[in-house]
Amino acid sequence: MVEAQAGQRVVCSCGAELEVPTLLGLRRLRQAEAPTEPSGGQRNWGTRQRLLVVGGVTVLVGLALAGWFAARCPRMVEVQAFPPLATLELWESLQMGVGKPPNPWEKAFLDIIHSHQRMAALGLAIAGLGALITASSFVVGRRGVSRPRPRGG
Repeated sequence: MVEAQAGQRVVCSCGAELEVPTLLGLRRLRQAEAPTEPSGGQRNWGTRQRLLVVGGVTVLVGLALAGWFAARCPRMVEVQAFPPLATLELWESLQMGVGKPPNPWEKAFLDIIHSHQRMAALGLAIAGLGALITASSFVVGRRGVSRPRPRGG
């Protein structure tokens, strides 16, 4: 609205016809109270929103970590896929007995598998912590916006 339109009728973009108050009429209008929320529909982030974001990111990081180590964990090879020399070594180790201590190669392989399993479990624990953080956001009270009390009465 410009000053030249004061006291005239204008057509709104929605099609409604509105009367523009005069400059004197504008001075007589009651001043509006300041808004309690930021304009543009934006809200300030409270504790609940922060916990939701931190918990969600923590869950994603934990699941990604667990998935990575579970996918990268070495797998036992089927005996049918063994090369002939490895099959012979397996046969000789089985002839010595099942309860014998593992050889250095078997021990290193088992150590790698266990370390991957521990890291995957750590990732799941981190994801569980993130789920707890996210769940706690629903316990935290919603941050209320202070509204002015009505006058009168």
